[in-house]
Amino acid sequence: MTLHFDPTSEPTAGFSLLEAMISLAIIALITGVTLSTARPPSASLRLEQRAAQVIARVAEARRTAIESARSISLDFPDAPCDDVVPTLSLFADGTALGGNICLTENELSLTLYVNALTGRLADGAANE
Repeated sequence: MTLHFDPTSEPTAGFSLLEAMISLAIIALITGVTLSTARPPSASLRLEQRAAQVIARVAEARRTAIESARSISLDFPDAPCDDVVPTLSLFADGTALGGNICLTENELSLTLYVNALTGRLADGAANE
Protein backbone atom coordinates (compact mmCIF):
# COMPACT_ATOMS: atom_id res chain seq x y z
CA MET A 1 0.00 0.00 0.00
CA THR A 2 1.42 3.33 -1.01
CA LEU A 3 0.18 6.72 0.23
CA HIS A 4 0.51 9.65 -2.09
CA PHE A 5 0.39 13.31 -1.16
CA ASP A 6 -1.02 15.62 -3.78
CA PRO A 7 -0.50 19.32 -2.83
CA THR A 8 -3.01 20.46 -5.44
CA SER A 9 -5.88 18.47 -4.01
CA GLU A 10 -8.61 20.12 -1.93
CA PRO A 11 -8.22 19.88 1.88
CA THR A 12 -10.45 17.37 3.59
CA ALA A 13 -13.30 18.52 5.83
CA GLY A 14 -12.82 18.71 9.60
CA PHE A 15 -10.80 20.57 12.23
CA SER A 16 -7.07 20.50 12.62
CA LEU A 17 -5.58 19.77 16.03
CA LEU A 18 -4.51 23.42 16.36
CA GLU A 19 -8.05 24.70 15.70
CA ALA A 20 -9.49 22.29 18.26
CA MET A 21 -6.95 23.33 20.91
CA ILE A 22 -7.61 27.04 20.32
CA SER A 23 -11.36 26.44 20.64
CA LEU A 24 -10.88 24.53 23.92
CA ALA A 25 -8.62 27.28 25.29
CA ILE A 26 -11.24 29.94 24.53
CA ILE A 27 -13.99 27.85 26.17
CA ALA A 28 -11.78 27.31 29.26
CA LEU A 29 -11.06 31.03 29.51
CA ILE A 30 -14.74 31.98 29.29
CA THR A 31 -15.65 29.33 31.87
CA GLY A 32 -12.94 30.52 34.26
CA VAL A 33 -14.04 34.15 34.06
CA THR A 34 -17.69 33.21 34.52
CA LEU A 35 -17.04 31.00 37.55
CA SER A 36 -14.77 33.53 39.26
CA THR A 37 -17.39 36.28 39.01
CA ALA A 38 -20.18 34.00 40.24
CA ARG A 39 -18.41 33.33 43.56
CA PRO A 40 -19.19 35.54 46.55
CA PRO A 41 -16.26 37.58 47.92
CA SER A 42 -14.03 35.90 50.50
CA ALA A 43 -14.25 36.69 54.22
CA SER A 44 -10.96 38.58 54.14
CA LEU A 45 -12.17 40.75 51.26
CA ARG A 46 -15.44 41.52 53.06
CA LEU A 47 -13.45 42.41 56.19
CA GLU A 48 -11.19 44.76 54.23
CA GLN A 49 -14.23 46.40 52.63
CA ARG A 50 -15.84 46.99 56.04
CA ALA A 51 -12.58 48.46 57.36
CA ALA A 52 -12.35 50.81 54.39
CA GLN A 53 -15.94 51.95 54.99
CA VAL A 54 -15.28 52.65 58.69
CA ILE A 55 -12.04 54.51 57.90
CA ALA A 56 -13.86 56.61 55.29
CA ARG A 57 -16.70 57.34 57.74
CA VAL A 58 -14.24 58.51 60.41
CA ALA A 59 -12.26 60.61 57.92
CA GLU A 60 -15.45 62.34 56.76
CA ALA A 61 -16.55 62.99 60.35
CA ARG A 62 -13.07 64.36 61.19
CA ARG A 63 -13.20 66.70 58.19
CA THR A 64 -16.68 67.86 59.22
CA ALA A 65 -15.53 68.47 62.81
CA ILE A 66 -12.60 70.59 61.63
CA GLU A 67 -14.67 72.58 59.09
CA SER A 68 -17.57 73.22 61.46
CA ALA A 69 -15.31 73.88 64.49
CA ARG A 70 -17.32 71.52 66.70
CA SER A 71 -16.89 68.06 68.19
CA ILE A 72 -18.50 65.01 66.62
CA SER A 73 -19.10 61.64 68.26
CA LEU A 74 -19.45 58.37 66.40
CA ASP A 75 -20.72 55.07 67.80
CA PHE A 76 -19.84 51.70 66.32
CA PRO A 77 -22.35 49.24 67.83
CA ASP A 78 -21.48 46.55 65.28
CA ALA A 79 -17.74 46.66 66.09
CA PRO A 80 -17.28 46.05 69.84
CA CYS A 81 -13.89 45.25 71.34
CA ASP A 82 -14.12 43.04 74.44
CA ASP A 83 -17.90 43.58 74.57
CA VAL A 84 -17.46 47.37 74.83
CA VAL A 85 -19.13 49.39 72.09
CA PRO A 86 -16.53 51.89 70.86
CA THR A 87 -17.40 55.57 70.79
CA LEU A 88 -15.07 57.88 68.95
CA SER A 89 -15.02 61.63 69.64
CA LEU A 90 -13.49 63.83 66.95
CA PHE A 91 -12.55 67.38 67.92
CA ALA A 92 -12.30 70.62 65.96
CA ASP A 93 -8.49 70.62 66.16
CA GLY A 94 -8.32 67.23 64.39
CA THR A 95 -7.57 65.14 67.46
CA ALA A 96 -9.66 62.22 68.65
CA LEU A 97 -10.59 60.36 71.81
CA GLY A 98 -12.02 56.88 71.98
CA GLY A 99 -11.42 53.19 71.89
CA ASN A 100 -10.28 50.91 69.14
CA ILE A 101 -12.75 49.48 66.64
CA CYS A 102 -12.84 45.70 66.21
CA LEU A 103 -14.29 44.18 63.04
CA THR A 104 -14.98 40.48 62.60
CA GLU A 105 -15.98 38.36 59.63
CA ASN A 106 -16.37 34.62 60.22
CA GLU A 107 -13.15 33.61 62.04
CA LEU A 108 -11.18 36.69 60.92
CA SER A 109 -10.81 39.81 63.02
CA LEU A 110 -9.31 43.22 62.35
CA THR A 111 -8.67 45.98 64.87
CA LEU A 112 -8.66 49.61 63.76
CA TYR A 113 -6.44 51.66 66.06
CA VAL A 114 -7.26 55.30 66.79
CA ASN A 115 -4.38 57.77 66.66
CA ALA A 116 -5.43 60.35 69.27
CA LEU A 117 -3.08 63.02 67.97
CA THR A 118 -4.17 62.93 64.30
CA GLY A 119 -7.69 61.58 64.72
CA ARG A 120 -7.07 58.97 62.05
CA LEU A 121 -7.52 55.22 62.07
CA ALA A 122 -4.90 52.68 61.13
CA ASP A 123 -5.72 49.05 60.51
CA GLY A 124 -3.89 46.16 62.06
CA ALA A 125 -3.20 42.85 60.33
CA ALA A 126 -6.13 40.45 60.01
CA ASN A 127 -5.94 37.69 62.59
CA GLU A 128 -7.49 34.27 62.53
